[in-house]
Amino acid sequence: MVRTSVLKAGALLLGGLVAIAATVVIWRWSLERQRWNRLEARVAEIRTLADSRFRPRPVLRGTPAPGNAWDDYLHATALLQGFDDEEDNRARLNKYAPAVDAMQCGTHRADVGWVRIRERQNGADAEEGFLGRILALGNLARDHAAMRIQQGKIGEGAELLLDLLKFAEDVAGDGDEGAQRVSAGLQEKALIGLDSALQEERLTAADCRRIDRELASLDATFPRLAPVLLGKLEEYGSWILKDAPLTDLVGCKANPAGIQVGWREAYSHPLMKIAGFDQTDALVARLLKSDEGTKEEETALRDRVFAGGEPANVYFRIFARSEYIPDSGRFRGMRSFIRMLRVAAHFGATGEVLELADASGSKIGHGLEDGKLVLWDGRTRISRRHD
Repeated sequence: MVRTSVLKAGALLLGGLVAIAATVVIWRWSLERQRWNRLEARVAEIRTLADSRFRPRPVLRGTPAPGNAWDDYLHATALLQGFDDEEDNRARLNKYAPAVDAMQCGTHRADVGWVRIRERQNGADAEEGFLGRILALGNLARDHAAMRIQQGKIGEGAELLLDLLKFAEDVAGDGDEGAQRVSAGLQEKALIGLDSALQEERLTAADCRRIDRELASLDATFPRLAPVLLGKLEEYGSWILKDAPLTDLVGCKANPAGIQVGWREAYSHPLMKIAGFDQTDALVARLLKSDEGTKEEETALRDRVFAGGEPANVYFRIFARSEYIPDSGRFRGMRSFIRMLRVAAHFGATGEVLELADASGSKIGHGLEDGKLVLWDGRTRISRRHD
C-alpha cells in the first residue's frame, strides 16, 4: 500500500516535471517565434525606409525625369562588359561613351532607391564585381570630362564632373560601407577636376554661377551617415534571419562555439542574437543624426553612446563595436571640399566672397592676392570672370 502510494506520488511528480518542462519548451518556442516574427517585420521596415528615403530627390539641372536612377546606372555598368583598363585611352573613351551617357541620364532621374550593392557584390573585393564596375564607370566619366576640357569644352567638362558627384552621391546613399569608400574616391577625383577647371581662365561668369548653384544642391543632399547605419542594421538582421555563419560578420577568426547562452535569453541562441540586434537598433537610432552637428558634437555623442562597460550580450558586442560603426569623417572631408569650391565659384561669378563654414563648423579661410581669391592652403586661386 505504501509502495503503491510512493509510486503514485513519483508518477505525479514525474508527470508534473514533464508538464513543467513541456510548458517551458512551448513557452520558449512561442517566444522565439514571436521575436523572430518581430525581427522579420523590423528588417522589412528598414528595407522599406531605405527604398523610400530619397524619393523623390532633386536633380542638378532641368526638370527631373521620371524613373529610378539605378535603372540607368545598371544599364551603364552592363555596357562595361569586357572593359579593358589597359586599352588605348582614346579608343576606350570612344568605345564606352554610351556608358557615360547612361550614367548622366541616371543623375537626372526623379528617384533613387536602393540597389543593394552589398548583396550584388557577393563577397568580391571592392576592385572586382559590381563595385569594380561602379568604380570603372566613375573613372570613365572623370576621363571623359578631362577630354572635353582639353578640347576646349570646359563648360561641358565641368557639367560632367558635377554629374559624377551626383552619381557618387547615389552610390554612397545605398547603405554599403564598400560603396561609401568607392564613392568617396570618385567624389575626390571629381572635386579635384572641378578645382582645376575653376582655376583656368576659360570659364565664364555664367559657368561659375552654374557651378556654385549645383554645388549648393550637392551640399544640401550630400550623403549622410544614416543610410550606412541603416545598411549595417539591415545586414545584421538579415544575417540572423538567414542563420548565416558568424564568419560572415567578423571574419575567419570567429569562434561561435565559445558563445555561451545564459538565462537572460532563455538559453536560446536565436533569442540571444535577436536581443543583440534590438540593442544595436536602439544604439543606431541615437546615431542616425549624429552628423548634422559639428564634428565635436558628433564625437561627444559617440562617446556617450559607446560609454560604459562591456555589454553582456555577445552579439551586441559584435554588432555595435565602435570601430564597426562608421562616423562621418569621410563625408565631412568631401563636404568641406564642396563648400570650398562653392566659395571659389561664387567669387568667379561675382567677385564677392561667400562666407561659409566647412563641415566641421570652422570658417573657410581665404585671402586676396593680386586680385585673386586664395583659399585654404593656397592651392586654389581664382579670379573674377566676365561674360
